[in-house]
Amino acid sequence: MMYGLGVIVALGSDFNPNAYCLAMPMIMHLACVYMRLSMEEAITAATLNSAHSLGRGRTHGAITAGRKGDFVVLDSSVSSWKHIIYRFATAAPIPS
Repeated sequence: MMYGLGVIVALGSDFNPNAYCLAMPMIMHLACVYMRLSMEEAITAATLNSAHSLGRGRTHGAITAGRKGDFVVLDSSVSSWKHIIYRFATAAPIPS
């Protein structure tokens, strides 16, 4: 609904003191299930949109020449980036 109204949605993991969670895959999963975001919308909300919400959208949030970045390297056994959203633990391998 928010996306349909043109609202830019950002996702974060560590601010709510009532439901402390550092697992961004879990946050993206919850956004897909409960907020009805597509996987593409969830990954954008967790990366680029979150960078913009912190005033860093021009320097962070996307893998682009000239930007600073933290990213995950997936091995060839992972068939799709979408499996990131299915992973609930921070140290578990991503199933393919």
